Amino acid sequence: MRSFRLATIMALAAVLMLSLSSGAALAEYPDKPITFIVNYGAGGTTDLTSRLLCSVAEKPLGQPISVVNKAGGGGTVGPTYLATRKPNGYTIGVTSFSPMGVAPHLMKVNYKIKDFAFIAGVCRYLYGIAVKADSPYKTFGDLMKAIEGGKRITMATPSPVQYIIFPRLAAATGKKMDNVIWVRYKSGKETTVALLGGHVDLIVGNPMDIAPQVKTGQMRMLASASPVRWPLLPDVPTLRELGYKTDIDSWLGFAAPAGIKEARRAKLQAAFKAAVADKVIQKKMVDLGMAPMFMTGPEYEKFCLKGYKDMGRDLKALGLSKKKKK
Repeated sequence: MRSFRLATIMALAAVLMLSLSSGAALAEYPDKPITFIVNYGAGGTTDLTSRLLCSVAEKPLGQPISVVNKAGGGGTVGPTYLATRKPNGYTIGVTSFSPMGVAPHLMKVNYKIKDFAFIAGVCRYLYGIAVKADSPYKTFGDLMKAIEGGKRITMATPSPVQYIIFPRLAAATGKKMDNVIWVRYKSGKETTVALLGGHVDLIVGNPMDIAPQVKTGQMRMLASASPVRWPLLPDVPTLRELGYKTDIDSWLGFAAPAGIKEARRAKLQAAFKAAVADKVIQKKMVDLGMAPMFMTGPEYEKFCLKGYKDMGRDLKALGLSKKKKK
């Protein structure tokens, strides 16, 4: 009898252990809140767009996504922090094109593209070429005639990403454009003020710097420098539509630290794909000056790798890349 009782107790213990271990095994990812790192300050386009998408993505994931801003270093502080987190899927964040494909050529950064497992590309940043409403350049063709005729043109941008468009136009057309002079400002808002104040001839900016002034009649946008037309100004053609085989392309993308389990990365990808497809969110993204589009994580990684190579070539040719120590 005693041996029977002992055997019964041991069997019950085994069943209990099996039940506990099965419960742990059945706990699906994610089973706790996710932290999302934004690499720019609160209230900016990247921050607001990321928050919109997280608010929808957390629903299929079944856990809240807490957004934390880690700004600085031209957008590189956030990815630097993200790359050092545990690859368990509970810390993810923004890996936009500029800190992935541009910043590493301009400054020392403590990460590489291979340090991330990309979740998705979620939308395009948009760029356009605009002049003041009373400018003599009524069309982009007018502007190009002036440039090709040797007229000195001053162009305001806050970043090499926008500046690169005229060197790329020069390469695409075989025309010298040394007379297009880059005047760098700290922000897009400052370039808008400079153009409206008559201090520069044109700006290469994003929708928030251009679209409101076009709608009030203060500016005229001559062309979209992105591969697509702007949803906010759909009647303005792209450079490619005007016959110039070039553009500048930059995306907002998300990633986890490298080493995350593929099933977890894929689950995050599916959640953000659903967020990008949400019609209400799309409208809000357009209002923020973004073009809602989707790339899978592997597609976005290829985009970053190619963009890194292309920007490295262009920045080096312009003497803008960081100097290598001998």
